[in-house]
Amino acid sequence: MSDPTDDVQKAIDADIYDERRKQEQIWGAQEHADEWWLAILTEEVGEAAQGVLHEHFGGPATVRYEVVQIAAVAQAWLERIDLRGVGALTERPVADANGSTSGGIAAQVGAGRSVNAPDIDALAERVNELLGDIVNLTEQSALIDAWEHEARVKIDYLVAIAKEAEHRNLLDSPYAKEGPK
Repeated sequence: MSDPTDDVQKAIDADIYDERRKQEQIWGAQEHADEWWLAILTEEVGEAAQGVLHEHFGGPATVRYEVVQIAAVAQAWLERIDLRGVGALTERPVADANGSTSGGIAAQVGAGRSVNAPDIDALAERVNELLGDIVNLTEQSALIDAWEHEARVKIDYLVAIAKEAEHRNLLDSPYAKEGPK
């Protein structure tokens, strides 16, 4: 009997894979500096926050779709980091059979060597840390958006009260009672 979590994970992996292929089809290979990747990822997190608010206030359910996009962008960014040979995982030297050292995951894969389990575990741990950071940012963004919405509602209410007060003052004025002369 299979664990239902395995099936969920397989479905998530497939959705992220499909989104990555879709992104590559639309944008082609993306070679960005880290600050651009961060901007792209932050924009996706903002869309997820917007999706949370839409769902909260009765709009369309888009949060899962947006989180898949976040994961796909994060994965694309990680791919670029490893392919250009920089970052925490690729900076660690790895000794080959001759004792010489090379880069981490990207260098191993590029040289046709298999990646060892500790590297995969470290990568998975780092991805989980990044996803945790994304969740925290999304929650903070959703709170800020909710506060902004609440402030707008209160401002609209105050404007309506001010207009009503202005309207009543005009009706109570001697001019309104006597009419034009």
